[in-house]
Amino acid sequence: MRTTRRMIRFGILLIAAISSLQADMLPFYWHSFRLFDRVVAQARETPTLKEPAFHFLRLIAEGRKGEMSPELLAAFSYREELFAPLQFPYAPVRARAFEQIGRLATPEALAYLESVDVSQFLAVEDQPMAAAIPLGIFLARVAQITDSQRRWEFYAETLRHPPEGLGRDGPLWLAERGLCTEGALSFLPDVEAYARRWGSQGEPEDDIRYCKEMMNLAATHVSRIAAFEAALYMDTKTHGKYFHARAINLLSEIYTKESQAALTRFAQVAEAKMGPTQETRNAALRQDPSLWTDLESARLALAKLSLILSP
Repeated sequence: MRTTRRMIRFGILLIAAISSLQADMLPFYWHSFRLFDRVVAQARETPTLKEPAFHFLRLIAEGRKGEMSPELLAAFSYREELFAPLQFPYAPVRARAFEQIGRLATPEALAYLESVDVSQFLAVEDQPMAAAIPLGIFLARVAQITDSQRRWEFYAETLRHPPEGLGRDGPLWLAERGLCTEGALSFLPDVEAYARRWGSQGEPEDDIRYCKEMMNLAATHVSRIAAFEAALYMDTKTHGKYFHARAINLLSEIYTKESQAALTRFAQVAEAKMGPTQETRNAALRQDPSLWTDLESARLALAKLSLILSP
């Protein structure tokens, strides 16, 4: 059991550290994932779109492909090639739809997710959906807690009393990340206890150091975007080689022009450091070995945000 938990923990950290962007942009379901992101981003910006977004995502989640048509998204703007019905029946796509229903954060969305019988997804091929539903519920509940102190208490309670079942890892990871990235300094002991319980040898202290630094940044900047942007320019030799990658991933998940601008500025700085020739590039990489990886991650993030935010 301990070994299994360590493997799960390692997998989660690897995604966070290297940035989930590359996995998220694989071609298999890329079109549908970007379409869902774009629909939810527009619905959150324009509340009247939440109802049609919910209806569309529910049809996908329930596997009702026969009821699919572009007319369902007539109120939304998106690139036509993102509407890929052949992808809709697959479990990872249906799972993402359940998760995105949670991101809508409406009472209707939460009530729907809570009403879904997860036991219908016991087959191995259906397990992505069984894991996505608790994640969607968690996201919906968090979004409805506007008071930061109460939200942090909800995060901490999740870490203290982990949920049961297949979908426990997503809420646990998000609860830890929420405390670390929202400036919840008084809850650092909860993160420390969680990291030491789940981390394998050598990992907990790195996680705690990262969390403490992100907490300080979030607590001392005017916004989370400003905090994450500041993290991009901190020395990875001191804060860990994945520090920038984690910040890039966090910015990529905030679908606003401000987060896009922060990533654009970082990419421009990184490109300037790389210089115009192979010689200048080699010199830059000797000084900062992670520079090229960080630049590529930023470019992937910008490509993703461009599809979600562009007119």
